[in-house]
Amino acid sequence: MARAKLFVRTTVVFLFFVLTSAQLVLEDVPVEQEDKRAQGAGQAADPMTRMLQWGVDHTDKETLAERARAIREGRAQPTKIDREVMDALFGTKVKFLQKVVERLLSSVRRDEAGELVEVLEELEGEITDIDNANDLDKVGGLQPVLELLSHREREVKTAALWVVGTAAQSNPVLQELLAGRHIMAKLLAPMEEAGAAKEVQELDPKLLAKSLYAVSTFVRGCRSCLEQFVEGGGAGYINSLLALLSRNSPEVPQAWLSPARKTVALVGCYLCPPHQVHGGGAIGGRRSACGEIVSLLGGGDRELQEKSLQTLIAVLRARPSALEAMEAAGVKSKVQQALEHARKELARADNDKSWDDIAVLSEQFLNMMNNSTAAAAK
Repeated sequence: MARAKLFVRTTVVFLFFVLTSAQLVLEDVPVEQEDKRAQGAGQAADPMTRMLQWGVDHTDKETLAERARAIREGRAQPTKIDREVMDALFGTKVKFLQKVVERLLSSVRRDEAGELVEVLEELEGEITDIDNANDLDKVGGLQPVLELLSHREREVKTAALWVVGTAAQSNPVLQELLAGRHIMAKLLAPMEEAGAAKEVQELDPKLLAKSLYAVSTFVRGCRSCLEQFVEGGGAGYINSLLALLSRNSPEVPQAWLSPARKTVALVGCYLCPPHQVHGGGAIGGRRSACGEIVSLLGGGDRELQEKSLQTLIAVLRARPSALEAMEAAGVKSKVQQALEHARKELARADNDKSWDDIAVLSEQFLNMMNNSTAAAAK
């Protein structure tokens, strides 16, 4: 009974809060426009949305607008909203984060894989907010996640890698913090395993994809992080992955598209300033690596084609001498095929504008290739 009363009370306060927040918008919208909007609006499926819509539809908008005007002009004060209910509804970001971390610590003690994965996935959703990501260590959540990178169960390691990757994304503060924890070996472990594999069937594509994701976000824009990547043998693992993933090219199995895209993207990203570091040239530096990227370009996946073209452009820009290896792999015909296919897709009645990128990148690469050939002939 008490819970039911709290729910009703919470619902009323929530509805009042939304309507009060919306009144500055409502006051300047003529009633006839509201009627037109209502006529064209579909019925919301979500119960909370329907309840909110009911509240808006049954509100005296003129009275609400006058009330908002009085508050703005200082003739009235906003109604004091029950803080206890508001905290129950919204709380603070750090409180929500603390609750998830508490659940994580409890799950770590029980060491049940399914429960750990569930909590880690919830935590990943919380730290998409950069403030929460920076607070993760302060509330005691970062170290348990780092320890779970070595968990015996692959699905737990996969979820932990996802959390680390999201936390480090576009976050220099956390990147430097992680660099100080020397976690690169744990991030690279799935890639090291892949480098030693003879066939992709021996590997877990989801684990490898999250490893590549975590490494990418960790080192992007962070020179000291990239140095740890190179010192930890990351360049060699990337080259081994290229060789492994291109064996069944041009068609990469669906399950392996994500690791293939991320691997190719890593090559291109770290051949470009400001990512170049001592030893970084080993990333994609082998002659055969150019041929492997070219072979992946021949597949039908648009996103993999885009990553491959971006990387080939980066390689050619950083290493003009790579042109010979690219030509030997038949890069010109592959890029021309990609360009023709993109143009056909764009010419269709229901053309997908995402093919614009393929067309632009293909033309850019062919122009670079022709200019390099002309320069070499002089």
